[in-house]
Amino acid sequence: MNWLSDEIAKIPRTGKFPFRVDLLFFCKDQIYRDSGCRSRTPENSFEINIRLSADHEICRDVINGEEIRERFPHAVWKMPGGEHRLQQGTVRDTIAFGYPAALLEKFREVGLLPERRSMAFIPTGEIRRHISEFRKLCRELYSPGAADRIDWVCFQLCREICYANTDRNGLQTDADRIRNISVWLQQHLHEPIDLDEVIAANGFSRASFFRRWKEVFKVTPAQYLLDMKIEKAARLLLTETDLPISGIIAEIRYSGPTAFYRRFVRRYGMTPDEYRRAMRLRQTADPR
Repeated sequence: MNWLSDEIAKIPRTGKFPFRVDLLFFCKDQIYRDSGCRSRTPENSFEINIRLSADHEICRDVINGEEIRERFPHAVWKMPGGEHRLQQGTVRDTIAFGYPAALLEKFREVGLLPERRSMAFIPTGEIRRHISEFRKLCRELYSPGAADRIDWVCFQLCREICYANTDRNGLQTDADRIRNISVWLQQHLHEPIDLDEVIAANGFSRASFFRRWKEVFKVTPAQYLLDMKIEKAARLLLTETDLPISGIIAEIRYSGPTAFYRRFVRRYGMTPDEYRRAMRLRQTADPR
């Protein structure tokens, strides 16, 4: 879906928040075809583009007249009058918002106008939450208070991206990003997981994600998830002593009891019931 609008500039605000957005844009899986055209940002405005994912690892757009080379996800500040040409023949997931050029100095004063006009960033949970809220508000543009909330969400996004800049805490390797994903998967075992969405949110293509994952872990992502679920089940057997096995299977969202029992026995050498009894005996013998 593509969505481009300057209608936001015409909607009255109820508050006095100074960073008021006057342009909104987002696209999902847009294909940039070769047009041979260059374009410029209007002299009276600037844009912050957040490129979340693409079907290639390195972006080579020409922004403000200079070629950038950034991994996804990254943000780009398109300056007033700046020339830009997008890398052609690619598929991207992008959101963007624009401001009057008069606000540039205010952005500089609060530290949200980086010297480098492109910036790779770590897609933290806070950033993903703001992006989700941004898309939601775009669909509710004329609802009461939506314009004020969009102004605030865009400002927070800009701030979080600057704070999450990978240059701020040294070079983050692909292996680090894969480990971050593995931690996120552990924390969301009880939820339905859309792996493609997780991959895209962390700036990988499917091919590069599975290639990098294989370099860090010996098992596939699907096997990793199953192993984590079995480990969580073992912990629940110890801490939730009155919870039936069926309840534990439901808690970890395992596919079914037969597969669960089979994998548990393979991992621990005994059934879940036997494991619970054995651990109770061990705790009774050694109460420490």
